Amino acid sequence: MQDPSSENHAAEAWLTGIMDPAQRQEFEAHLAGCAHCQAEVAALRAAHAPRPQPAATKVEPEPSAPAAKARAWQMLLAALVTLILGFALGWSVWQMAHR
Repeated sequence: MQDPSSENHAAEAWLTGIMDPAQRQEFEAHLAGCAHCQAEVAALRAAHAPRPQPAATKVEPEPSAPAAKARAWQMLLAALVTLILGFALGWSVWQMAHR
């Protein structure tokens, strides 16, 4: 096994277990004495090692349709009450000013 690209393919095949027993035995005999292939196998193992998962971020759920609809009605009612109170206050001030 002199060609580095074939050694790379052999290392991948050996790690994934797709070699037949004769090929596996031949590669393991080669691997025992080849520092380049040993380094390649180590690099491939590191590349395929499980990565730590990022911390989960808490996602606030979307309000359900009935809850969103109820919230919209509450906002509309609050705006209407504010408008009526503002009109009543303005009317009272205008009446006191014109007496």
